[in-house]
Amino acid sequence: MVISTKSIKPINCPPNLNTAAIDEFLLIFLVAARANGISVFKNLSELNQKESPRLLWGSKILSFMGVKNKITRDSLKIYGNPNLKIKKKIIIKKFLKDHRIFMTSVIAALVFGGNWQIHDKDSIKTSFPSFLKKIKFLGAKTL
Repeated sequence: MVISTKSIKPINCPPNLNTAAIDEFLLIFLVAARANGISVFKNLSELNQKESPRLLWGSKILSFMGVKNKITRDSLKIYGNPNLKIKKKIIIKKFLKDHRIFMTSVIAALVFGGNWQIHDKDSIKTSFPSFLKKIKFLGAKTL
């Protein structure tokens, strides 16, 4: 059983933790999107040196979802909305086949709803070929 609070507090991530969590930031941004308040992430230029400019893509995904955010070359401010539910169509494509962009988009679709069309599912072969099978095993209905 998973127990959670009704309200997620905003995240003010200390930059000294960035390197240890660099691959998790896209998911952390989704958590911040559901937070009650403004989350701040600084000194994240390393995210733009991955398979794609992940900081930029994190901001784009949030914007597609309707989450207000402000991006600079190495920081992101996310204005969370605890009641966010997506009811529109979102298309994710041309993300340089970055496996983490694909997986983050799938998680966002499952958590926030909406009608998502996510391209380049073969990108997950790089790091987690069984990702979609695991997601279905956990209860996802359609992917």
